[in-house]
Amino acid sequence: MPRELKPCGTRAAAQRHRRKGEEVCPDCKAAEREHRRKYARQDRAEKTIHVDFGGKDTTDPLTIAKENLAIVTATLRSNKCLPKDIVPLTKRREELAAQIQRLNQAEEEEKTEQDGAEVADDGAHEAAFQPTAV
Repeated sequence: MPRELKPCGTRAAAQRHRRKGEEVCPDCKAAEREHRRKYARQDRAEKTIHVDFGGKDTTDPLTIAKENLAIVTATLRSNKCLPKDIVPLTKRREELAAQIQRLNQAEEEEKTEQDGAEVADDGAHEAAFQPTAV
C-alpha cells in the first residue's frame, strides 16, 4: 500500500515538488519559511549561554570585570564555543584577569590609605588630650 502524500502547504510537499523538478508552490514555500524560522529560533536559544548574576545591576568596575570574566569563562567551557572564537576569548579572559588584579590592588591600597589616615587622626586626637606638665 503506497504512502499517503502530504498536501501542499507542508515541508514534505515542497521537497516532493523539488524531487519532481516542479516549481515549489507559494503554500509550500511559506511552510518551508516557517520551518526555517522555527528551527533558527530554536538554534539561537540553544546557543545562548546563561550566566546568573543574582539580579544585581551595578556600575562598579570590579564587579563588571568579574561578571565579564564569568561570561567569557562560561562561553569557553560550553560546547557552543566555535574554534574561531577560542583565541579571542582566551585573550579577553587574560585581559579581564589582569584588570581584576589591578582593580583589587587599587582597592587594597585605597583601604590601606584610609586605615592609615584613621590611625593618624586617632593619634592627633589622643595628643590633644594628653596632660601637660606645669
